[in-house]
Amino acid sequence: MSYGVDSQHKQYTDYLESWDFIDDFYRGEPRVKAKSTIYLPNPFALAEKKVADTEYAAFKERAPFLAITTRTTNAMTGLINRKPAVVELPSAIEYLIENFNGEGLNIQQHINRTVGEVTRLGRYGLMGELPESGGQSLADNMNGSMPYAIGYKAQDIINWSVDDKKLSLVVLREEVQVEDTATIFGYDNEYQYRVLIINDEGNYEQRLYESESNSEQAYIEIPVIVGGVQLKYIPFWFIGSQNNDEQVDEPPMLPITSANKTVYQYAADARNIAHQTSY
Repeated sequence: MSYGVDSQHKQYTDYLESWDFIDDFYRGEPRVKAKSTIYLPNPFALAEKKVADTEYAAFKERAPFLAITTRTTNAMTGLINRKPAVVELPSAIEYLIENFNGEGLNIQQHINRTVGEVTRLGRYGLMGELPESGGQSLADNMNGSMPYAIGYKAQDIINWSVDDKKLSLVVLREEVQVEDTATIFGYDNEYQYRVLIINDEGNYEQRLYESESNSEQAYIEIPVIVGGVQLKYIPFWFIGSQNNDEQVDEPPMLPITSANKTVYQYAADARNIAHQTSY
């Protein structure tokens, strides 16, 4: 069996469909209806294709959609965040309160985002990062470059490994924009893979793959140095709905979303019957 940087952990493959299912219904009617028969079977499928397609398009358009997943998630997130978090940090990293991710996201906004992800999918990830300088990640406070944190959705934490109860590998999928050289207006979205690994010397390093190739020449190696010393651990933390470890927790919104799909299908059938008998 061939493995590449895009290889997926078994728990990831077990839960990916559920995560995408919940996210589709959370994003609402346009997203769900764009998936057509994935969520709404075609009752005219046995008819001639042109008739089936025309009738199904009208059937789907008439179907009422209730945003149950969206409203439940937002309500639960609001309840959890009804009071601002009390944050106390050492003076050396107090700046994280106002700029948690290096791009101006304050820590309360980060908390709100994290609670939303965990409430919905039961999983989120947080990576400690340092500004890159000269091919290395450096903690360089002299020029104002400060450590920060980056959040990763469940779908983007594709693989991981634990040795002796410590993370030894995390593979993160990142979507990047690639310019279309044929025009100044176009671009494509592609994936790159950031590998956090404890190398053979026992030091933490990052490897950035710009493609799915597993070739040794396919990645850029980024040593991580703090105070002139390489880290001995991976600065990545899992946040779950039950436990903050590498094990995937059950998505809290899965039962609600399953009910949301059932209501959507029943409502579509009821509206169709009303339409057919209204002549």
